[in-house]
Amino acid sequence: MVIVVLAIIGSMAAPSFSSFLGRSGTFGIESDFVNTLSFARSEAMRRGLPVAVTATAPVAGNGFGQGWTIWVDSNANGAFDAGEPVIRSHAAYAGGISLGDGTVTQVYFNQQGYLNGGPWQLKACSAAAAGPTGYLITILAGGVIDVQESVTCP
Repeated sequence: MVIVVLAIIGSMAAPSFSSFLGRSGTFGIESDFVNTLSFARSEAMRRGLPVAVTATAPVAGNGFGQGWTIWVDSNANGAFDAGEPVIRSHAAYAGGISLGDGTVTQVYFNQQGYLNGGPWQLKACSAAAAGPTGYLITILAGGVIDVQESVTCP
């Protein structure tokens, strides 16, 4: 009898636990990318040079989920040229993770920490979590980063 009761309780808890793991993973991705953007902005102001966060291998439906590079745009031309310093790189996330839809592939801060272009919005989503479990990251023109939780992912 005890085994039957535990089996019933376990079958009810398993979907909730799976959803929890998906939300938890998505939160980690969102936090990681927001920290990256904040770091890039502060480096631009500290160095007095533009700094960009560029998607490594963007694909449709997943811009930054394939990894990214933070680099200093020494000549301020908006393109990564030979000899320009790379500050940090981030590897691709595991399958089922998307960060942006692929239309935004570079976030560029000028030497004052203001965003060039934009404002930009990127969703952090995990295929493991269903429903309104993603995060919407908004980078405003002034360089301020805002996060809205519980957005519906595609």
